[in-house]
Amino acid sequence: MKKYQKEFAEFLIDERALQFGRFELKSGRISPYFFNTSAFNSGNTVEKLGYFYAEAILRHLPQCTSVFGPAYKGIPLCLSSAIALTHLSKKDIGYFFDRKEKKAHGDQGLLVGKIPLKTEVIALVDDVITDGQTKIEAIEKLKNWFGLRVSAVFVAFDRLEKNDEGIQASQAFSEKTGIPVHAIITIYDVLSLLKEESFKDTDQVPESSVEEIESYLKIYSN
Repeated sequence: MKKYQKEFAEFLIDERALQFGRFELKSGRISPYFFNTSAFNSGNTVEKLGYFYAEAILRHLPQCTSVFGPAYKGIPLCLSSAIALTHLSKKDIGYFFDRKEKKAHGDQGLLVGKIPLKTEVIALVDDVITDGQTKIEAIEKLKNWFGLRVSAVFVAFDRLEKNDEGIQASQAFSEKTGIPVHAIITIYDVLSLLKEESFKDTDQVPESSVEEIESYLKIYSN
């Protein structure tokens, strides 16, 4: 685990964006942990989040020139990531996002922000990946309407769970689109951190969490 990944895992726990207990997921599974993106609700936390995305982008897509965020959750992410990436790379990085509905007045555009050239290298940022359908629709819109190609997808956290067909969501997405998915951290990175002495039986992390998560992953992860 890289330094920025460990710091990000600590950040998630400190901000209680990563919670431990008993949670029913949309899939109906009962999970011993939950990733709650609504914890990033201040200028300070969103700014920090942008720097973690920027670190991941620099590592996996250093030639990136623009960051795209699908509405709605991707909007603050693409903005904060582009600002952080501009600072770290010393290059002026563009950002843009789509509208859910076409604007009927003014510029009447479907995209907001810098409209990149077809030659630019675009990173798509979002919070998590489940079935990936929202991202697929956004990617197809960019390609079919504007001739733009997304080079890679970046998410904050990957649960690395397999679906009913036994395939992980990020793997299924990449197989369908041909676009790689990079997570800042995965649940296995978090597990590694939780096993360190400093995180054993703290207020944020119950003592039983590691064992419960490992048991859960034996069933639902590859």
